Amino acid sequence: MPEKTSPTPARKPLKSRKSHARWIGEEVDPATGLETTHAVTAEFVRATRLMMLVTDFGFLDVFDYVPGFPELSVQELFDSAEQSGAYRYVSLAWLRRLKRASGRPKDQLDLANLPEAGGGVAQE
Repeated sequence: MPEKTSPTPARKPLKSRKSHARWIGEEVDPATGLETTHAVTAEFVRATRLMMLVTDFGFLDVFDYVPGFPELSVQELFDSAEQSGAYRYVSLAWLRRLKRASGRPKDQLDLANLPEAGGGVAQE
């Protein structure tokens, strides 16, 4: 007898779920003081290993490697991801490792507020 599986939620075709993704440039708009944004093109995706995008749904970082761990296979990160509904997210343990490896001040502040893998807020 075949094993029962949970039904996968229906997804809209990608073309009808536009996110209006834009990449964040280095140039600063003098009128706003904010970095300029540019439309994401196929050429940009092919040429870029790290994409920091702004979308209608919020910010999105896309990598074809694991930041701070270049020797690690991206598949290893996917294999340890946590499932929540129809989506998978980096595990809390990996999120902590990635933020620690980044060395950015804002990530170090995040580390102080992220719970430990076993629960509770970190005391780093």
